Amino acid sequence: MGALNSNDHLYDVVVVGAGPVGLATAAGLRSRGITNIAVLERARSFRQVGQVLDILPNGLRALKYLDPQAHQVILEPTAPAGPPRPAPQWFYRDLQGQAIRSVSMDSEDWLQKYGESRNSLSWFNVQTRLRELVPQEDIWINHRCVDLREAAGYVEVDCVSNATEEQNPYAHWTAPVPDGANSETPETFEEKKLRAKLVIAADGINSTVRQWLYSEESYSNQAKPAYSGFAAFLCMDVGELPEALWAELAEQYFQGQPVVTVCQNAESQDEVVSLEETTGRSRIMMFRRGKSCGYIVHTPISLDALQGTSGAASTALAIQQLEQAGFPDCIKQFVRLAPPERFTQRPYHMHRAESEGETAAWSSGRVVLVGDAAHGMPPFLAQGVNQGFEDAATVVAAIERIQRRGQWGDEGAIASLFQQYEQLRRPVMARVQKLTLTEKARWSDRQSEDYNQWVFGRDLAQELAAL
Repeated sequence: MGALNSNDHLYDVVVVGAGPVGLATAAGLRSRGITNIAVLERARSFRQVGQVLDILPNGLRALKYLDPQAHQVILEPTAPAGPPRPAPQWFYRDLQGQAIRSVSMDSEDWLQKYGESRNSLSWFNVQTRLRELVPQEDIWINHRCVDLREAAGYVEVDCVSNATEEQNPYAHWTAPVPDGANSETPETFEEKKLRAKLVIAADGINSTVRQWLYSEESYSNQAKPAYSGFAAFLCMDVGELPEALWAELAEQYFQGQPVVTVCQNAESQDEVVSLEETTGRSRIMMFRRGKSCGYIVHTPISLDALQGTSGAASTALAIQQLEQAGFPDCIKQFVRLAPPERFTQRPYHMHRAESEGETAAWSSGRVVLVGDAAHGMPPFLAQGVNQGFEDAATVVAAIERIQRRGQWGDEGAIASLFQQYEQLRRPVMARVQKLTLTEKARWSDRQSEDYNQWVFGRDLAQELAAL
């Protein structure tokens, strides 16, 4: 990888962000003959970071639309990273250990029901596989987008290299920073500029491009993500549990499975609630690999309660949340055993697709947002990356039409197609976000099946034909 082309080169498309969504976008453009592109990535190197991603039928369908090779490489089997995946069923149990519902983890089941399979891969693994579909010379690591300017017929993008790396306070995970990367005085700080007919912002929930797009005072409150109302308390490796505690957890909750989610009980067994109005409540995912155990507690909690807590105080806060929800002593004891240095708390933030007052558009002129930059949200329904792939497919379909009609210089046509992209995607995201903040374990079988058919069974190609 060398230096960017000189300032007089005009790219057709610059993609900001070389995560899974940005790379899928680039692969989709290339598959349609749009190869005069650059993908900018702020990280100085590709490192093994990130959580496990469940690539589900709607995401796979979007990848197939983007580039059949992308679909193929993501489906290739591998040993999943992170917590072990249950096979063949993931059970949700109540506080007494009774099964509330189960979800099949058998790829064949998903293929039969929805016409597409599923796969669980680490974020880094997904990124690595999609990188193989984009020429190295098109991916520019260590190029952080810091500003944009609109000009006649193009957008000028300002980048810096070797700048001090900053942690993303809104990420679901924290990326390790190599030794020396946080130096206050980098050895060589470089500024670069490039021009593009179109800019696609796939730079995540803390998107620089989004902040530029919403810099006007009337939209400034939407430039940064807002707290979702939910947080995670987690320890991925508690270590080996005392024999008596493990025996109790194994008998009552795990029941032979490597992972289980334990939820608060419903108010009554006959409770009927609207899917959109179900209130999310505390739950814990517990898993075991070998003799070691871990957990993730998801709970609704105020951001003020989280501020300034760490170590023992943070563990105590997690236990307090479980106590208020009526969780049994054995689960609280399990949480309490987490070594302080392995215990983490993470507030979940989001960009709401629907908000009070006037909602800022996902595009302006030749610049458009996709993925978490447009609608980042908590990972409870595993739809973040999958919806990002749907965004990528929709934007690529729009750009393909620009290419086919020779409309690169037509500002009105570009704005119209980006507006159509948003009109297709925003209602979907508004509903997905509402459901993400509910508690899936409380859904009825009918509600669950309706959701699955809507999300996983939609005909994406037919939707995009309307562009």
